[in-house]
Amino acid sequence: MEQPTKQLVKQFNELYIQTRRKYLAQFADGRYFTLSYAPSNKTVKFNDSMLHTHLKGDITYGVFAGGRVSKFITFDVDCNDSAMSRWITLKLIDVLENEANIPRKDIHVSFSGNKGYHVDIFFDKQVKVDALKEFYHNVLVKVGTLPDGQVEFRPSWTQGVKIPLGVHQKTGNRCVFVDNETLEPYNYEESCEYFLRIEPLQAEVITESTIDLTDEQVTEFEEVVASTDITVNAVDLSGALQRAKRILDNGRL
Repeated sequence: MEQPTKQLVKQFNELYIQTRRKYLAQFADGRYFTLSYAPSNKTVKFNDSMLHTHLKGDITYGVFAGGRVSKFITFDVDCNDSAMSRWITLKLIDVLENEANIPRKDIHVSFSGNKGYHVDIFFDKQVKVDALKEFYHNVLVKVGTLPDGQVEFRPSWTQGVKIPLGVHQKTGNRCVFVDNETLEPYNYEESCEYFLRIEPLQAEVITESTIDLTDEQVTEFEEVVASTDITVNAVDLSGALQRAKRILDNGRL
């Protein structure tokens, strides 16, 4: 059955697209390029035609946050081992549901096309990226030590994220949605139908949420993360939190 491409493009615009001036493109060799529109260069703004190309699988695109705000958050689970990716993703989903009180129906998981997963939550209005990073930080504290791999924060203005339903240009795998209970993949048609049913979550669930960390946990993690002397970006923050957790677990703070 032919997929309702027009409706899919509309859903991408409503859920993912926040700026058309800056975007990612992955070509056949698997490399990602950041493209930025400016009147002085030949780069065009991100447009609906590109979304059609993305769905055909010819070029794969990704998006950035809208400056200091975003209408979704992605937990990008990245591991060299697919079994470990599954374990971390399932643990992350459990924390989001049972610690952060995110309804499971609002936790949307897709296969990255390689060995990882993207765990997305969408909002009914823009949320400050700083607030989303704080939420991400608290969730990772609860997830705890990751035996291998990392969970990265996406998107920001400097770090984009690949959108689903396209093709990973290096592996040739379609980036389909998966069941958030079992991580079993839907086929492409089922993924499109699933995608069209997604509705944003009220932003207040994030902005007014509290994950119960003890004062001691907060203080210790802040001290350990600060001692790593990292630059402020999601990859470093994820690594720092993991190092911090290992230090605390080993009683070497």
